[in-house]
Amino acid sequence: MKPFFTVSLLVACYFVQAQKVDLDKFIFTASYQEFPNALIDTSYHTYSVSVSGSTGTNNQVKEPELINDINIEGWKKLATDAHINIHTTFEPVVMRNWEVKERVQVSKGKTDKDTIRTTYYHIEITYSFGAVSEVKDYKGNLVWRDQVVNPESKQVYKTQEFSSIIEATFYFKYQAATELDKMNRYAVQSAMNKLNSSLSYNFGYYTRTVNDIMWILDSKKHPEYEAHRKAWLLARQAFFQMQPSKPVDEIRQMIEPAIAYFQKIPKRYSSNSKGDRKMRYASYYNLAKIYYYLDDADASMNEAGNLIMNGYDAGDGKVLEQMAMNLKSLFAQRQRNSRHFPITPDLYSGPVIAAPAKSVVSSLPVKKK
Repeated sequence: MKPFFTVSLLVACYFVQAQKVDLDKFIFTASYQEFPNALIDTSYHTYSVSVSGSTGTNNQVKEPELINDINIEGWKKLATDAHINIHTTFEPVVMRNWEVKERVQVSKGKTDKDTIRTTYYHIEITYSFGAVSEVKDYKGNLVWRDQVVNPESKQVYKTQEFSSIIEATFYFKYQAATELDKMNRYAVQSAMNKLNSSLSYNFGYYTRTVNDIMWILDSKKHPEYEAHRKAWLLARQAFFQMQPSKPVDEIRQMIEPAIAYFQKIPKRYSSNSKGDRKMRYASYYNLAKIYYYLDDADASMNEAGNLIMNGYDAGDGKVLEQMAMNLKSLFAQRQRNSRHFPITPDLYSGPVIAAPAKSVVSSLPVKKK
């Protein structure tokens, strides 16, 4: 009986070890088009730019330069008659105060105990400046407004550094006009950089590439180890070939065997044991992520719901469910069903505006009195 007991124990131990379920994070990359943050008519694809105010027309920063600097990614810029016009109004730059400031730089000497202190001086100018940008569509509707620079806020400009207070003071005394011109350009360019960032965030279309994870079986003696890895490699390769400008139909076809495999696992491992629940967790999690990046929000939401009901790390299911719900809401708001579509600014044209109806002049003869 003893040898039989030993053999049975070894078989039992092997079976338990073979069914051990360790999951590990495996990273994949996916790409898609990022929608504009602002809600705007999705048929709008062109824009024009105009500026006004003393700063936009003085000698330091000319109006054509400002117009050229404003750009929206994924849109086509037109001189006139565009879907939207971006009009920016500048207030003059006004110097309020100036003073000498110092900066102390500490560096090592010949030994670690020795330090060298060097003092540099510069002029710090406090000024006020304001800029407001409005976006209106060709119908005259106000689409967006941004206080790019608040005229009440304190703005600071710093000159180059000098080795002494006297040198810095004399420089500003005799080169004040030059520095004020530089300050003017600095103020405007800073405002333009801020405006461009805001316009790109609210109206621009741009490509986003993300790194995300799936949970893959990392127990080599588990019977699903090789198949799990094979499905993962197939999914990773398919997502690697994803292009934001192309529909995901081909990618979905490539990844279909991996989807089919992960869908079989919950039926194959259906007990309430921790190992089986972890296997189902990985399948539901991976399927939710796959469908999410294939722009199938409903399917992703369904798998997230399965993960929650599975009872293992249900919190992850709630996160995935919220991601899918946000995606579905995004598609509804933007009147689209995918984040993968071509952006072709060169092919865009302005709105077709119907010509006003001609007045009808009566052809009846006029009687002379």
